Order: sequence, then C-alpha cells, then structure tokens
Amino acid sequence: MGMPGRVWPQWLKFPTLRIRAKVLAGFAAVLAISAASMGIAYLGFERVSAGVATYRSSVSEADLARNIDRELISYQALARRGGGRAGAKD
Repeated sequence: MGMPGRVWPQWLKFPTLRIRAKVLAGFAAVLAISAASMGIAYLGFERVSAGVATYRSSVSEADLARNIDRELISYQALARRGGGRAGAKD
C-alpha cells in the first residue's frame, strides 16, 4: 500500500481493526456526511420556502389591490354616465 518510504499517520492506519470494523467505520462516515448534507439542504429548503410564502402573500395583496382599482374605475365610470341624469329627474 502506498509508496515505499512514505510514513502514514497512526490514525490513518487503523492497525488493530479488522476489515469488517473498517468497512463499518467507513459506512458510518458516509452516513454522517450524508446526514450533514441533508441537514444543510433542509435549512436551504426552509429559506426558499419562506421566500415563496412571502412572494405568495405579496401576489395576494397585489390581486386585492387590482380588484379594488377595477371596482373604483367601474364606479367612477357609472358616476360619470349617471351623474347628469340624476339631477334632471329630481
């Protein structure tokens, strides 16, 4: 393993562990890395989810403002058309 003359650190050798223990340790390391990655992804998802909720509320407010503006324009148009006739009938 490795180049002759190269000295590996003691913690990388695992000299007293059997192959099964080394494989299990590697699997545990992969699981830990995967769990950390999923935790970071979850936090990112929460941030995006909060942004989408903010966007949806602003779209809802814009929709309400558009409806109010449309009703106001309709009311003004009706007031202009019917304004002159109301005084003549009285």
